[in-house]
Order: sequence, then structure tokens, then C-alpha cells
Amino acid sequence: MEINEVTMGYFDIIWFAKDRDGNVLVGSSLESDIPAFVKSSRERAEQAAMELFGIHAVDRQRWPAFDIMKQVEEKRFYLYVANDAFESIYRRIYEPSGPARFDELPDSIRESLRENIVPFSASETETFTISESIFLV
Repeated sequence: MEINEVTMGYFDIIWFAKDRDGNVLVGSSLESDIPAFVKSSRERAEQAAMELFGIHAVDRQRWPAFDIMKQVEEKRFYLYVANDAFESIYRRIYEPSGPARFDELPDSIRESLRENIVPFSASETETFTISESIFLV
């Protein structure tokens, strides 16, 4: 099942991706837009969030990024949080030292997230927008 516009407008969505360097990043939508690769399968998003953090990917709770901060730090993931629901601007709020590599994730998660790739380096990118054509393909 796809994640539709109505769901995105009422729920925060936690999503995961691999950057171009092979590092893991987490996005928290705060009712903003999400990449097409996340929209395409709610089941994949839920599986990753449940296995990695023990939470639902789609949640009515506002600011779940702060609730997962300890886990983000422990797992050494980059964390981006949307700060504008209208423009879908994501800002990096946590950068780990010695970031986790995508190939360190469990096989089931790697398989589930194999299409979740962002075309930038999280270590070099402080902000990005979903409206950029790279996410809409």
C-alpha cells in the first residue's frame, strides 16, 4: 500500500535511506512530503522502523525524532527533520562520528530498503528539499 497525500498531511513519517557514501540516514517528515521511494510502500517503511527502532513509521505523534534520538545516536545514523510542511525542507540535526554503514544493517532491512537511496553525501549536506527532481523519479 502506498503512503498517500492525506496520510502525509496528518502523520509524521520516519523513513530510512542510504546516502551516496553508503551511510544510513533517517528522515522525520513532520507532516511534510517524503521521497517517492518511501511513498511507494508503507509496509517497507513500517518494517524498517519496527526492526530498527521498535516504532511505527507512520505515527500521529509530533516530533518523534526527539523520541528516537537516543537510538539514532546509538546506531550512528544521520538524522534529518523537516522544518517546513509547505516546502518540505529537511535539515540535518544530528551527524554521528563514525556513521553506520548500510551494509552493517540486518539482511532483511537492507533488502527492504534497497531502493531507498539519496544522491548526496549526508556528511556534506545540511539541508535538502523533496521537491528536488532527484526524489520525484
